[in-house]
Amino acid sequence: MKRNSAKVLFVLPTALWILVFTAYPLGYLFYLSFHRFRFGRIIGFAGFRNFERFFTDDNVFNSVIVTLIIISVAIATEVFLGLILAWLVDKPLRMNKFFRVIFSLPLFATPVAVAFLFITIYYEEGGPMNSILGLFGIPPVPWLSNPFWAKMSVAVVDIWQWTPFCFIVFLAGFQSIPQELYEAAYLDTKSRWQILKSVSFPLILPIFTIVLILRIMEAIKIFDIPAVLTIGGPGRATEVYSLFTYRTGLKYFNLGYASAMGVVLLLVEIPLIMFIVKRLRKVIS
Repeated sequence: MKRNSAKVLFVLPTALWILVFTAYPLGYLFYLSFHRFRFGRIIGFAGFRNFERFFTDDNVFNSVIVTLIIISVAIATEVFLGLILAWLVDKPLRMNKFFRVIFSLPLFATPVAVAFLFITIYYEEGGPMNSILGLFGIPPVPWLSNPFWAKMSVAVVDIWQWTPFCFIVFLAGFQSIPQELYEAAYLDTKSRWQILKSVSFPLILPIFTIVLILRIMEAIKIFDIPAVLTIGGPGRATEVYSLFTYRTGLKYFNLGYASAMGVVLLLVEIPLIMFIVKRLRKVIS
């Protein structure tokens, strides 16, 4: 009897935590998504009207397209750079530990602080980026005032911050490969590129897949950088899905519609989570 009581006491704090901070907010999210909500109170049952509006709202369509453009550029670059940097640092070099630390540092910076830093870097009149370009005779680039360059600016900041994550995981993957395989491969070819393509990459392919999916899941929720760096502008050029949801709920106080947007995002991410769990099980086994 005492053992059962002890088990309950150990499990109870975790169960309460999940109930209060996960189950209740999630249930309330679904509840709000089926109601009309204005000025801090529910004013009526909306049924599926919030979801119907979601699929006919041009602003939602714009935010989805903007999000896909930014995260596609960012993720493709992050995974590629992370893989190449990990491959280069995996080779015995002088100051190897120094490079590993330097390449990892941006990951520990706060996204809001990074965004404020890049506002200064992207400053169009005399900012560091345009000053460097001016040395090569390149005219100033409207980093934050042009729709195309604003998207690329947000993507670059995300690349700067999240490439270290890819780098760290890929480096761990490279270092888990037995040295005997490299020694055997060197008997056939001295080309490190051929060894990467034929030996290293096939062995870390499961890790590559997991990194790619994790970055997609995290990038879909991108919010801090565009919210601070461009405030969704110019116009709605960098208004990503999370930022549009935030504005709908907490700026225009339409929490019912914003909740419906959150539910749709959740339903999109659930299959990704299930896929990740399956891939993790395969890798572990």
